[in-house]
Amino acid sequence: MKKSGFAVFSILCALAMLGSCASVNSLTRDLIVFDESIPEEASARIFFFLGVEVTYFNGIPVPTGRPGIHHRVLNFQSEWRYVMLPAGEMEFQLSAEAVTSFVRNVYFTFTFGPGDYYVAFTSAGGDDLIPGMNIFSGLPRNLMSFPRASSGNFIAFVPVYRNR
Repeated sequence: MKKSGFAVFSILCALAMLGSCASVNSLTRDLIVFDESIPEEASARIFFFLGVEVTYFNGIPVPTGRPGIHHRVLNFQSEWRYVMLPAGEMEFQLSAEAVTSFVRNVYFTFTFGPGDYYVAFTSAGGDDLIPGMNIFSGLPRNLMSFPRASSGNFIAFVPVYRNR
């Protein structure tokens, strides 16, 4: 009896690991290309971690839709989860939520070079422990664990602001 219980537990753990990998792969498979005239080597590919909902990019509205199942507070979901944008300075207007807090209609500006990045909201980042965005290089390994600024691929913390 104990062996069969362990076998079932092992199978469930393996399926959970495969499911978390599949969910990252399925989200990153749906890359939105903002400007197809910009070559890939001159573009930044940015994955917005769950809970970060972009509404404007450099003053241009971003499509939004019905809320996802992970939303507790926000009543919409951005259609931008993984997007390829021309490298350079970018300004985003967004709303974001974390376990203990949320922000609405805030801005953040960052200069992205060519390559892969992911962006996650934190309610207490930087030296002053204020709301902002943590920027990481690469793509998230899985969506089951929240990215930490102490990870080796952390690039910067960028505070969000209400007014331009």
